[in-house]
Amino acid sequence: MGAPITYTYYPLNTAFGASNYGGTSTTAPTNTNTTWGWNMGQLSASSACQMDFGVEVARTLLTQWRPFVTASAPDNSIGNCWVIGPFHGTFGSQPFVSQRLTISMSFKATTNSSNQAGRVIYRFWKANNLSGSGAVLITGSYISSSISTTLTTTPQVLTMSTSLPEFICNNEYIFIHTNWLITTLGTNNGCDADFVLGVSASNITLPTFISHDPTNLNLIQDEYPF
Repeated sequence: MGAPITYTYYPLNTAFGASNYGGTSTTAPTNTNTTWGWNMGQLSASSACQMDFGVEVARTLLTQWRPFVTASAPDNSIGNCWVIGPFHGTFGSQPFVSQRLTISMSFKATTNSSNQAGRVIYRFWKANNLSGSGAVLITGSYISSSISTTLTTTPQVLTMSTSLPEFICNNEYIFIHTNWLITTLGTNNGCDADFVLGVSASNITLPTFISHDPTNLNLIQDEYPF
């Protein structure tokens, strides 16, 4: 087995390999104000929508906006997750390592700032293929970020930190299913929440990892070119 190591990944403004999911890297990108995320307009509080990577989901797309957070598994057709991996080893092995998963994700209003506020709801999966088919839940719970104040053109960082159970990946990818949940409705149809990515904006720190790969004791995704 490899020595315990804790990885921090940075969400990218490019897709993961040949998939439609959000890409990640251990190399921090420069800060980027994207124009994609969610256009919630004046939809009611508690309405929720999963991420559609690279797209600002319109308020009128009611096949994706729901009155509550969906229980969807990874869906490559819309890219509703960030992807990290693949890994061959154990995360959060007790008793000497961290089991905490921490996500900081930044957002801002692009088109209009008008009272809208919300939070991010996450769910965590793993699968042995990049499509995400047959994905297995790492934890069944929905995990919430902090709640934003009114979004403006100045980025806000929403944080989430939770303790995951020990889990094993057998050359599997981790999928971070990402949803926006409205907590305060906006007052015009241009209200939105878009991702801000980059070294000082958004990052994902995984539980401590111990590699099971005898040929490469600290296996990370950068060693699996696409």
